[in-house]
Formats: sequence, C-alpha cells, structure tokens
Amino acid sequence: MMRISHIIALVAVAASLSACNSRTSNKERILFEGLEFKAKAKPVERKTPQQFEVSVKKASQSAEGARQAGIYEATSYCVLNYGTSEIDWIGADPTSEDTQLVIADDQLILQGSCRKTW
Repeated sequence: MMRISHIIALVAVAASLSACNSRTSNKERILFEGLEFKAKAKPVERKTPQQFEVSVKKASQSAEGARQAGIYEATSYCVLNYGTSEIDWIGADPTSEDTQLVIADDQLILQGSCRKTW
C-alpha cells in the first residue's frame, strides 16, 4: 500500500514539473508583419543607461516589420528600466512616417533616450 501512494505522489510531482517546464520553454513569439525579428536593446554607455541602442537583425526581410520590432524593443526597454514608454529618438525617428530608416548589414539600428518622469 505504501508503494502505490509513493508512485502516485511521484507521478503527480513529475506531471507538475513537466507543466512548469513547458510554460517556461515555450517563449511567446511576437511577429511583426507576419515575421519574427531578433531585436536587442542595450545602454549606449554605463553612466547614461537611459540612452540606448536597439539592433534588429534580419531587417531586410521587411523594413516595416523591422521598424515595428525596433520600436517595440525600445519601448519595452524604457518601460522595464524607467517605468515610461516615452522616448526621445536620437537621429532617425522610427515613429514618423516621413523618416527613411537605413538598413545596413541586414540590421536596423535605432537610438533613443528614455524620458525620465521624475
């Protein structure tokens, strides 16, 4: 009798662990223009981390999708680090329809500064 309860307990633990694993391993994919882009934001300098640079890889597959992915990544960076979605863009403003963005070496590079709200 003791063995059956142990087996049931082990099966229950294994099932709960596999459920946790599947949630963490299936990272939510966000598509832009139906495509997946790898985008990364990082501070330009340590002493001024509110100023950042976003690089979007495989940008030539869709300039519009890369632009949207870059804006999304920049906004996420500012919200997570500064609690604001307000960005002062440096150079080309990707939110303006009149701006022609430059894609070089299959990457789109955007720069901005998170607006301090305090």
